[in-house]
Amino acid sequence: MVKRPHQLEERQGQLVDIADLDELLGPPPLLPNESTADYEGLRARLRAKIAPRDVIEEIWLRDILDLQWEVLRMRRLKSRLLSNSSPAGLESLLRRRVNYRDLESLVQGWGHGDKESIKQVDRLLKQLDLSIDDIDAHSLLKTLDSMERIDRMIAQAEARRNNALREIERSRETAARRMRAALSEEDDSLISVEVQGASA
Repeated sequence: MVKRPHQLEERQGQLVDIADLDELLGPPPLLPNESTADYEGLRARLRAKIAPRDVIEEIWLRDILDLQWEVLRMRRLKSRLLSNSSPAGLESLLRRRVNYRDLESLVQGWGHGDKESIKQVDRLLKQLDLSIDDIDAHSLLKTLDSMERIDRMIAQAEARRNNALREIERSRETAARRMRAALSEEDDSLISVEVQGASA
């Protein structure tokens, strides 16, 4: 029999990948700055943990992998967003508290890591009895709407990932029930044979 491209089959309980699964399901959803090695490392850890048993579980595993990757990406994005908003948070914090001649230049210098600007900001914070935590609080307020949207995206991806995990569990529970039922029928047949033999 000629095998079609991308065909997947099972042989003696083992999944045989006739064509590359990524070619069948599409390439990994990586952005240009994301690491293929990290993605494949996560795939290997999930595969070792889940140990897919058939084609359907292979597809669910890929869903779980891509959704977990998306969750990790969104968490990194949240961290970057908060970090990148720090200059705006600092400016918001100082604007009404100090009469600084060139606050915008000071904030830009601080955001770019200029040593003199950092020292000046530290002095101003000390004079005002403030700390880096106050900058973080103002930065968070500046990005709150975006953070909430990202949190919703994370929650949706986690829910879809958890649903795929539950599908694998349900599939295996169903298979186990069928196996128990088949074994029970075999036991009943053996008992029936033994009873008939004893009667004879």
